[in-house]
Amino acid sequence: MTRSHGTWTQSVIYSFTGGTDGKWPLGGLIFDQSGNLYGTTSKGGQYGYGALYALNPSTTGWTENVLHSFAGGNDGTGPVGGLVSDRVGDLYGTTQGDEYITCGTVYKLTPSPSSWTLTNLHVFDCGVDGENPDNGLVFDATGNLYGAAIYGGLSGCFGGCGVVFKLAPGSDGIWSYSLLHEFNGGDGALPVGSVIVDANGNLYGTAAYGGTYECSGRGCGVVWEITP
Repeated sequence: MTRSHGTWTQSVIYSFTGGTDGKWPLGGLIFDQSGNLYGTTSKGGQYGYGALYALNPSTTGWTENVLHSFAGGNDGTGPVGGLVSDRVGDLYGTTQGDEYITCGTVYKLTPSPSSWTLTNLHVFDCGVDGENPDNGLVFDATGNLYGAAIYGGLSGCFGGCGVVFKLAPGSDGIWSYSLLHEFNGGDGALPVGSVIVDANGNLYGTAAYGGTYECSGRGCGVVWEITP
């Protein structure tokens, strides 16, 4: 959307074909410092399980480049939560998983002069640590990552009511997973929005169900805060 003299003009800068370029881009976009756009598609790509792409601008338009095609194995399936970037241009995101090989992943994509390399920071086990981390991630000021998984945990709900988690980077390159909260239904269930963090390290988000009041036999949802 381009603004000029108080009016806005909409232009399509790329239309997905549904093939190796991806289809169904459910997550949001981010810019890098050079003006390139990055995003994910939940399906499509080389193997049909989703793709991570860049849109590079030029004087003649935008060109799409697939940086990684998810293969449906240990690298995950269905990236739907969008991306975040660190200070050196590495990209971070989540995949849904498929309940057969994984129940979701948190991954890092690192650029090199000729390609991008994907590394899993955490693979969810469908249990207390969470399942289907469909939401976006957020960094705090010290480089820790935070997110929420829609299912998982041990409290209430079929398959668990969802969890909030933290991933902390180590000096050896290994990231440590911490479970920060398990929803129990009364305090919320199925956290489906991205987590945000304030200057004091408090986390905020939403849960689709749970809470004090009922809507159609289930909770109407909550806005929650987690304080360290």
